Amino acid sequence: MLCPTLEVVDYGNTIEEALSNIKEGLELRLETLQSEGREIPVDDVTQEIITTTQVQLPSSKNQSFALA
Repeated sequence: MLCPTLEVVDYGNTIEEALSNIKEGLELRLETLQSEGREIPVDDVTQEIITTTQVQLPSSKNQSFALA
């Protein structure tokens, strides 16, 4: 998971774990910014795009895939 505005990246073995980890990272980042007296950046939601897509892979008997 990625929060580019606060420069926080994290992951997990499940969606729930990834969400918990990114939340912890975001809280730590906000605490750090506050303790350093720095401004907390805010997204410009007028420029935000979130989307999904699907692609078809060519069939290959020799191709293996790793779960991300």
